[in-house]
Amino acid sequence: MASRLNGKFLMQNASKLLDYINNGGNMVLLGGVDCDFLPYLDFKPTEVNFWWWLNEGADLPLYAFDVSHRLWDFLRIDECKWHYHGVFKDNDKYEKILVNEIGESIICKSHHFKGNLYLTSLDPDFHIGQGFMPITIPFFEKYMRWIETDILEEK
Repeated sequence: MASRLNGKFLMQNASKLLDYINNGGNMVLLGGVDCDFLPYLDFKPTEVNFWWWLNEGADLPLYAFDVSHRLWDFLRIDECKWHYHGVFKDNDKYEKILVNEIGESIICKSHHFKGNLYLTSLDPDFHIGQGFMPITIPFFEKYMRWIETDILEEK
């Protein structure tokens, strides 16, 4: 699902989306959400530091929760760094993948449903569409390649 989708639209279609993922469908959610249209989706918007990279020597503190996670066979941490729009609150069925400096999830996978739910508060699609933040292109391509591989390996 694209970043910045209309929350009203998501809520109007929540039962269809829940039925889809409960029956084995897979979903990718980009950029976080502004409504809880699915159960167990606990997203907390945070202040966005859009311009950290303008300061020489600055870094956006994002880390692999587990460096042996399969995603890191596809992506490098620096390809995940432009900014993020919030965090997914801890949950016993969230598989943490990319976290901020205090361990909050930026990329995670939900194991609540029969299907896979891939979550990130990064918004590569928005920046690709706007034509800036070139790092978002390799991120998006590699992230989607990992998701495809992950889904196929589970079958």
